Amino acid sequence: MPIIQDEDPDVDLQQGEDWVRVYLDLRGKDTEPKWLVAKADHHRLYVFDNKNNSVVKIINLPDDVDPKSVKVEVRNGTVSVFMRRSH
Repeated sequence: MPIIQDEDPDVDLQQGEDWVRVYLDLRGKDTEPKWLVAKADHHRLYVFDNKNNSVVKIINLPDDVDPKSVKVEVRNGTVSVFMRRSH
């Protein structure tokens, strides 16, 4: 079971006025970016590996994130999850 951490060295959270983006470093993990699925509630982001049927990360989020706006992107091997802020 993954550990929920606020200061995870494998996670970088960037925030803008209307958005939040989470970058994930999955090097050394037994997962492929193409199998990742991300879901959120109003407090946490959950990153799942559908191929291995496992939870990869649980990340605490700012309270004003819109859980319906989650979008996973992979560029040059870097996984990022984009979410809009709800106002």
